[in-house]
Amino acid sequence: MSLNNAHEGYDYQDLITSYFILKEILDGNLDSVFSIDKKNTTGDIPDRFDDLVITNGADIQRKQIKYSNESVSKTLIKDYLSSDSHYSIALHKLFETWKELKTSNTEFRLCLAWVEPTNDDITRVLELQPNKSSFNDFSTKVFKINLDLLWEENPEIFNRWNSLSRNMGSAISSSQSIGNSCFLRVFFT
Repeated sequence: MSLNNAHEGYDYQDLITSYFILKEILDGNLDSVFSIDKKNTTGDIPDRFDDLVITNGADIQRKQIKYSNESVSKTLIKDYLSSDSHYSIALHKLFETWKELKTSNTEFRLCLAWVEPTNDDITRVLELQPNKSSFNDFSTKVFKINLDLLWEENPEIFNRWNSLSRNMGSAISSSQSIGNSCFLRVFFT
């Protein structure tokens, strides 16, 4: 990625951050507190949702923002979520952050200005979440990762999420460790 593309990514992150701050103000949430690019985890635990944190009373929104443009168009693929060598969005690292920072009123969103995934190995674990768009007048798609499909013991189609399972080890062996929480929502602009 060229330096110009990296600058565009930071500009996009600034624009999205400005939008969410302005939205809070226009919605009358004048007591909201904003944290931008600040690590909120302790020790060696990565904070993979540090681009924007909005605290409004007991409700917390944690957002990680990723950008691509027409010349460097990115599409979400399984490798990006199963390995930490790309874009710092590996599920096991996102999970570490979630585990450290979760509360009953916290939403974690991975905000991707990328092309929506098409490969079956990832689309089969994504569940469309209607009416969850972050924007009032701009259509986005929001997905929840269905952890039960990641941890299938005898999948009909072998889905090869082995590296994720290895990396998460005893931290999580099934979605039962998470309960009914939505550990991650992904949205595409």
